[in-house]
Amino acid sequence: MVIEYLTDYLQELLGRRIDLQEELQRSETSIRENKEFIRMIEESEDKSYESFSPRNYKNDRNEKKIKELKDQQQQLRETSMSLKQELERLNRRIEELENLIRAEKKKENLKYVKLKKQEANEKIYELAVQQLTSVMNKIETCERIVEVDRYRCKMELRNLAGIVKGIIEELNKYEM
Repeated sequence: MVIEYLTDYLQELLGRRIDLQEELQRSETSIRENKEFIRMIEESEDKSYESFSPRNYKNDRNEKKIKELKDQQQQLRETSMSLKQELERLNRRIEELENLIRAEKKKENLKYVKLKKQEANEKIYELAVQQLTSVMNKIETCERIVEVDRYRCKMELRNLAGIVKGIIEELNKYEM
């Protein structure tokens, strides 16, 4: 349940990161376009035109436009810097969240392994109890037949010793 919540939150952060990257890309594109536009206006100005023109020529309109574009470019740079900082913070949060999800999955895996081991141990215990019950029944049978048929009792006891050795070997294979 925790992992699902963290994964959903991670997906939200990844979506936000994509949005920020697109916004940053647009901002940087606007900065480049703005620079190019300023360069074009500056190149289009013919400073010698004023000297040879009979009219009184003022280039205030271009100067104002360049100033506006430079102000706009400064705002775009600030926005771009802000977006980069936010993107860095978001990337750190995403990395922390991914590490947390990995840790939770590892913890969940350990719980699962522990549960499976416990289930296996319970089955082994039940099997051992069942086999030991069978051994007890055979011992009780041997007690009854020892007086009547010693040879059969001796065979049964050897058989029981083999069964007990098998149980011990099986139990030694598994940790409790």
